[in-house]
Amino acid sequence: MVKRLFTYFLMGCLFLSCDGRKREKDPMENSELLEVGFTRGVGSGNAYRIYLNGLVGTTTEGIESSGTYCDKVSGEQFVPCFVDNEGNYVDSGGDPSTQGLRAINGPYKMHIVFPAVKNVKIPYAGFTDISGYLFQRDSESNIYLSEAVDVNVTGVYLDNSGGSEYIYDASSLILRQPKSRLKVIFACGEDIESTTLRGIVFDRIIGQGYFSPAMKRYYYEESNITSQTIFDGELVLTKGQSQELDIDPDDDASDYQYLLSMDYGEKDDLGNPKYTLPSFIITTGSSDADLITFNAALGLEFKWQHAYTFKITINSTYANVTVTALPWSDGGLHNSQVDGAQSWSVNIPLKDGANNNLLEWEEIDVIGGTIE
Repeated sequence: MVKRLFTYFLMGCLFLSCDGRKREKDPMENSELLEVGFTRGVGSGNAYRIYLNGLVGTTTEGIESSGTYCDKVSGEQFVPCFVDNEGNYVDSGGDPSTQGLRAINGPYKMHIVFPAVKNVKIPYAGFTDISGYLFQRDSESNIYLSEAVDVNVTGVYLDNSGGSEYIYDASSLILRQPKSRLKVIFACGEDIESTTLRGIVFDRIIGQGYFSPAMKRYYYEESNITSQTIFDGELVLTKGQSQELDIDPDDDASDYQYLLSMDYGEKDDLGNPKYTLPSFIITTGSSDADLITFNAALGLEFKWQHAYTFKITINSTYANVTVTALPWSDGGLHNSQVDGAQSWSVNIPLKDGANNNLLEWEEIDVIGGTIE
């Protein structure tokens, strides 16, 4: 009898101990289905996923929430819907409102993805608590993203960070791919009779990475960094001549190289580049005895779906590099509107007054900025 009473007493203590433990509260326990506005659709049947990412140091820190919406009927608002693993709309027979966007009050970063796929945890050491989308530099992808914007949730309403829109119109966000493309034009200046291009290496480029819209950057490992020879031969040009280079010899249909879009001009607290710095290593010279090699580091903010043309003009004592940037359209449903081109230029000293070679050009700062 004593043994049995002791057993009951011990079990009672265990039950009390379990009930008395402090349970970690689910941050989404009091979440609400949000009112998210879209302009009227065209009945395409396309599905989109909207993500909210909480901000560090606020009540939403660590929260990530998403909902899926479909353009089902022409002339009507997008509505919550079910999607398959590829992000395509499916009619599951369930209550579609369960798939809508839910969140608690507070500030967030918001972005949209098409198709309505889920992002994934980044598998690289030190970044496993961050989610992103895998993009490869030289492979096609069907994923389109909007840039992240600041929003606030109040009750069931989602508005912009300024509070000027009570129901946020998500259709104002343009969907693009965070990739840029580059082409190169080689030219002979007006103060020399001829010049010879011997080679160009596209160096320190990120082959693949996971893009986080909320953080506006790619995450990658050192093993993802590579280089590619994009010109190898002898191209002789005479005064005033120029020629666009075939810098993608593996693809007969394209003269472009692609680059994962990011602000490569961003610096850390010590003033050093935060990310690996891509560059063109350019070699010129009519013979092996007079070769000149210089490294044009591309510390630029490469914008999503923009085409960059690098015109390299060789003169007697310097090389001029003029860069022009223009949005490009991929011919799909998510084109960016083409606006005016941006351009900037820099002279690179190649020789001094004593005809000694100089290799002084280190990097270009952000677009429209200064040359360092």
